[in-house]
Amino acid sequence: MEAKKKYDISYDHLLAIQLAQKLTRGKHRQVPAPADPPMAASQEPATLTLPVLNFTDRDIYRDQTWRVLLDWSLEELESEWAFLSDERGLVIADSGQNETHLIEEAASQLAHALINLQRASAFDPTQAVLLKKGRFWHVGLLLQLNQELGAGVILGLVSECRPSLQRITQVYDLLTHQLADQI
Repeated sequence: MEAKKKYDISYDHLLAIQLAQKLTRGKHRQVPAPADPPMAASQEPATLTLPVLNFTDRDIYRDQTWRVLLDWSLEELESEWAFLSDERGLVIADSGQNETHLIEEAASQLAHALINLQRASAFDPTQAVLLKKGRFWHVGLLLQLNQELGAGVILGLVSECRPSLQRITQVYDLLTHQLADQI
């Protein structure tokens, strides 16, 4: 019976040189990360208008106002499901079709992602995250609506299609500039 030889190529310098030459002669190719398609100069992004939100009207429940905001967000970012949560991930309101997600889990994950990223970059705080989980894209926007209280809410959206980064930025800018004035 023949004993199996253990062969360690780290001691075979000729084989190591041949292997290194094969590796450096191979075809190298870098694939760019997927990005939003560039817009033509003649195309301008559609302007967004925030719906009328009544936070101070005593005849309208705040939940109804949040729902109007969520429905508008669903339409603008072409998502299936949207929710609002506080900075700890406690859900305030939700809207849309949610058949496969646990609302508390998605809200908690986006809240933790945003808060941890803010802690990591104190000089340039993170205001938005875009995560891919399975076949779904999760968008989280941290909206500091009341600067005096220091409290913020997280607008979370879930979609099967990757949302446009430009559209996310437009929605975020509109919400932070106009919504804060209405509350």
